[in-house]
Amino acid sequence: MKITILGVLAGLLLLAIPFYVLFRYRLKVMGAVFVALVRMSLLLAVAGGVMYLTAMADSVAVTLGLSVLMAVVASLWTCWRSRLRARRCLIPVMSGMCSAALVVGLYVLVLVTGSDSPFSVSMVLPIFGIILGTVASCNARALYAYYAGLENHRQIYDYLIGNGASHKKAVNTFVRRALEANVIPQVRRMANVMVGVSPAMMWGMVLGGMDVPAAVVFDLLLTIAALSASVLSLVVAITVARRYDFDEYQALRPGTDA
Repeated sequence: MKITILGVLAGLLLLAIPFYVLFRYRLKVMGAVFVALVRMSLLLAVAGGVMYLTAMADSVAVTLGLSVLMAVVASLWTCWRSRLRARRCLIPVMSGMCSAALVVGLYVLVLVTGSDSPFSVSMVLPIFGIILGTVASCNARALYAYYAGLENHRQIYDYLIGNGASHKKAVNTFVRRALEANVIPQVRRMANVMVGVSPAMMWGMVLGGMDVPAAVVFDLLLTIAALSASVLSLVVAITVARRYDFDEYQALRPGTDA
């Protein structure tokens, strides 16, 4: 599939429909729509440029280095979206992010894709991008639920500790809430597979020349991989974060709130 300049102009012409409707009904969102389009175009241009340069370099080291950079950016975004202090949560979040990318990402590349060149740019960056994007969005909600629970319901933790519960058992009460916040949105998306991002990804693979059965199966496997990566990342992040969140007396440190 080749997109010509004429095709680009024809595609941009479709903006006339929403812009006319917005203007006709005098909705004051045209500026926001335009800014969003410009921002999206710039981000896509930067991402495309980086991928193009990485492909030109044709180096496994460069590709993996870019993957690490993606994990760092995703970790910073997760801290920002979860309203947590980066200086305290960045290391735990990055630990979980890198663990998910390495374990699940490499597993998919080597054992699932069946590619002769699993570490090529066309394989590594899309797989890692899908996994890291899913992990970032899910963990942002989950970590906010975890730390908000610790701060706003600290009396539950103190009550459990005071009644003989171990530190691990008391904390697991809030870990369960975080896992629910992580998994439930993904389960809902899986139950409504023909709406949202999943079908667009499947149709995109078909447009790219993949056979329809292969695209369907690969879409399913990527969804499973993203679910596994998000759960693994959250567990690792919370496990690492415990040394920052609690003091030597197993009391919640000040400033741990979301």
